[in-house]
Amino acid sequence: MDQVESRRSTAARGARQLVLSRRSTLGILASAIAGVAAFPLSRLTGSPVRGRPTATLEEGIQKGLDLHRQQNYGAAARQFTQLIRSHPDSPDPYLFRGIAAYNSGQAHDSISDFSKVLELQPENAKALLYRGQSYLAMSDRKKAAADFERVLTLAADDGRLAATARVQLRIAQGAN
Repeated sequence: MDQVESRRSTAARGARQLVLSRRSTLGILASAIAGVAAFPLSRLTGSPVRGRPTATLEEGIQKGLDLHRQQNYGAAARQFTQLIRSHPDSPDPYLFRGIAAYNSGQAHDSISDFSKVLELQPENAKALLYRGQSYLAMSDRKKAAADFERVLTLAADDGRLAATARVQLRIAQGAN
């Protein structure tokens, strides 16, 4: 009887950690998106905007982020999809569409978008962090841990990003 209750208690603790982790993750994503208007796009993503005219891409991303702030994730995703069609080599629309997909509960779709960002920019620590969180949401702890470990390697000088990756890594590894 004690073993059964112990297992239930352990399972309940794990579920609570996952819920708290998701709340923390969503809070970090929400605060990151809320502060977007104050920064040029290239500072936000760490990537220069490539390809077509910058103003058009930045205006489109701003429109998508405004929709995201309003929690209209479907419309935000559609906006980013349009930008992807006109700027297929820019990682930024993929990144933001992935965040919208994650926040709307579509972790599988977000993984595809974050993976595309990493295809275009293999050392994009933010895309790795977000993809790891998506893997964690899908209960793929091994892939999540690998992404979080790589974030720690790439973002050693970014305190907030590294701290988030450390916490998420502990959760992915099943630490209490």
